Amino acid sequence: MDNEITTSTHAPFSEKLMTFHAGAMFKVAITYYATAMTTSMRLDIVGHCEACILRDLKVAGRCSEVMIKNGWIEKPPEASDRKEM
Repeated sequence: MDNEITTSTHAPFSEKLMTFHAGAMFKVAITYYATAMTTSMRLDIVGHCEACILRDLKVAGRCSEVMIKNGWIEKPPEASDRKEM
């Protein structure tokens, strides 16, 4: 295994893979914060976890938007617009 810095100008991993893993890591973090919220008896920790979840939801949503925009994943089905009908 070679862990030295190289002079290569090509990325070893694709943007698709890196975006997917970044989004997945934020989604895992949301799960951990939710677990901490439900098991904690301190209200200050619950509030902190809630703020972190909201922040991470924004980032995970942005990762999903980027992947949909680039055609890497499909857009999930949405409900019909009732006002337009």
